[in-house]
Amino acid sequence: MKDVSIVNDWTDMCADDKPPKMIKIDDWYYAFIKDEHGYALWINDENDDLSPNTWGEVSDLTGVPVWVYQELKSYAVAIGWKTEEQDLFI
Repeated sequence: MKDVSIVNDWTDMCADDKPPKMIKIDDWYYAFIKDEHGYALWINDENDDLSPNTWGEVSDLTGVPVWVYQELKSYAVAIGWKTEEQDLFI
């Protein structure tokens, strides 16, 4: 069964804390982080603590199931990072 949820109650990642909105898919947390260079997709294993030093930037989505890719792309489109016609290349 797919486990997808959005976690809303965090402070800003740039302030050395957790991202303001995280997407929980199965055993992973994802967050779209925006800085002066644009958006980046970050990931954290839910078994780790969610402090800033346990997050890492996603460089490749080829290992995720198709439904996870589609879910992440829908969020990327929703925040305006990508359009429906674009692939979500990280």
